[in-house]
Amino acid sequence: MTIRRIFVHDYGGHAFAIQLSRALARRGHQVRHAYSNAFVAPRGVSGRRADDAAGFSLCPVGPDAAIQKTRYFRRYLRELQYGSWLAAAIAEFKPDVVLSANTPLEAQGRALAAARTADAGFILWWQDIMSVTFERMLKPRLGVPGMIAARRFSHLERRLLTGSDRVVAISPDFLDTLDAWGLMRDKVEVIENWASTAELPVRPKANAWSIAHGLAGKFCFLYSGTLGVAHDPDLLLRLAQRYKTDPDVAVVVVSEGERARALLRRRNELGLDHLLVLPFQPQAMMADVMGSADVLVALLDERAATSSVPSKVMSYLCAGRSLLLAVPDNNLTARLVRSVGAGMQVSPGNVDGFLDCAEQLRSSAPLRAKLAGNGLRHACETFDIERIADRFEAAIARVA
Repeated sequence: MTIRRIFVHDYGGHAFAIQLSRALARRGHQVRHAYSNAFVAPRGVSGRRADDAAGFSLCPVGPDAAIQKTRYFRRYLRELQYGSWLAAAIAEFKPDVVLSANTPLEAQGRALAAARTADAGFILWWQDIMSVTFERMLKPRLGVPGMIAARRFSHLERRLLTGSDRVVAISPDFLDTLDAWGLMRDKVEVIENWASTAELPVRPKANAWSIAHGLAGKFCFLYSGTLGVAHDPDLLLRLAQRYKTDPDVAVVVVSEGERARALLRRRNELGLDHLLVLPFQPQAMMADVMGSADVLVALLDERAATSSVPSKVMSYLCAGRSLLLAVPDNNLTARLVRSVGAGMQVSPGNVDGFLDCAEQLRSSAPLRAKLAGNGLRHACETFDIERIADRFEAAIARVA
């Protein structure tokens, strides 16, 4: 095995990406794992651990001042600046290969240029079709400026796909976009996202976190993750309204950002005391957070059906809890949950169906246990980090 210098960049600092970097470092590679120091999202970064390989290091990029996502022009300028910081981090490390994910397109372009300057291979870890999501979700809101920005982002994303040495897509659905854009599939492979069953063990409902938040004795619907333009928090509000008169039910939302704040305002206006809106929790607490739930909830807008994957579902599967999804029927996670039998799923616009499924899960402990067992079994059988690292290591070898 040839030892490589590998620069792994995951803008959001997600736990599964860090798990991959650690696995590659255990194989003898020099791995620097970089992430945005300011991005507000569930964060898997917790510093170096005692069992980390000597060749593993963490690299926060940029200052820790949060980005205001809804102030689009300021956000755009900040993402340009982030690209410069990221390029400098790549140049300093002098990698053989750069593997970069979840990165704003302008910043990703600068990462690709920095890899070329360093004579390094570049692998685009394609987590979202960003330009398509932007066009479908934001262009109608922004009018002519949105149309101009959508065209630019589409051009830039195509250029990134063409310019990368290899592309790792997280969903086979993304291949249809390549065909529509007239791009070749020959350097693209699909490796679906995963979660760590070791870092997210099944926890009892009565645990330190649930007791601290008064949830141990309640039936709990829980949503944990980003609430962005592709997630409709109104469904969570409707769920809370459905159980307003049931003192034994709690609806918990663990998130941050403008939509979480708006949900909290509506909660206060409507007197929904059983709806808890909490900030993102430390990664070390996430097993207890999800263990507090009886049902774990995921959302995705219809317009993001084939351009995005709510990867929080992979973490949910590890928790040993039943799932309730309001996601498009043709989305990868919907197909997975249906095929595995891990939960109940409806399309995002089917509010009555969503609430009916919630009540079915609320009313039947045997049903919840069956769905939870199916999901956990799939996670244990599928989320093998060494097999996943084998595939990434092979991709890295092709471009180094």
